[in-house]
Amino acid sequence: MDPLSAFLLGGVLGYVMKPDGRIAPLDYGKLAAALSGADVPFAKVMELDLSQARNAEEIRESGAAMLVLNPDICASSVYLQFTPGGYRFDLSKTRRIRQPFQSFYITNSAGSGTLQLALSRCLQFDIDQDWVQRVNIIAQQAAIDMNIAAQDADVDINIKAQNLGLALTPDWATQHGMDVTFTAITTGTFTNAITSYTVPAGKSLYICGVSAQAEASLTTHADLPQIVGVYLWDDMIIKAGCGGNGGCALPLPRPVLIPAGHTMKLYLLLRANHQQNGTACAWGYQL
Repeated sequence: MDPLSAFLLGGVLGYVMKPDGRIAPLDYGKLAAALSGADVPFAKVMELDLSQARNAEEIRESGAAMLVLNPDICASSVYLQFTPGGYRFDLSKTRRIRQPFQSFYITNSAGSGTLQLALSRCLQFDIDQDWVQRVNIIAQQAAIDMNIAAQDADVDINIKAQNLGLALTPDWATQHGMDVTFTAITTGTFTNAITSYTVPAGKSLYICGVSAQAEASLTTHADLPQIVGVYLWDDMIIKAGCGGNGGCALPLPRPVLIPAGHTMKLYLLLRANHQQNGTACAWGYQL
């Protein structure tokens, strides 16, 4: 069978037809070798000597996808990044990465063995083999942060416990986080009000929105513009804000994170040339 047919049958379906007509699981190492040895190579197999320690060493190789042929050879983690400081893939626990790249960066401690990577030139790798990531948790409470960078993934979680609940982060935070609301109130002409809050150690504050409202203190000024604004600051850095005539509101689909030890400040600004009554509000939750 020619390499391209083998790839289309085995690389996409996960199985290949033997010369005697039998259908058998594809040997991905043999497939990568066949593709790299074709007249027009579809893939390149490169080897990483794990006895050499690396710290974000740049590998100048390009491709459309990557297949880790022997992840079990890694005695310790081998990390791959597509940009310095970007997400780190642990190649000891990863079989396939679907992402075009011009180069990548490898970090590993000195060990033993040779890690083999198949770099696809133009096609995507598909695999049918199971990938199992074992997580052992010995605690009454635990937080698991999963970052799955792939087009598709199956996560099988088997937890021996009396009770188990799974929820998306916003839903979980609504149930288990402490709801918080901050207000700043003032009366005056062209004036400000500030409310400050320092996040306690071990906690994180998430602000989900801000709003402001203003009205004339005197009925004779009710027909005039009631200019008001609100700003949310994190240690003197503006994180969110809005303004308008009479009021404004800014829901934040992605909450603003104020980490432990930082001071959140809610600024209310009244900007009319007559006396106003104004209120600013920020709401969210603390975990």
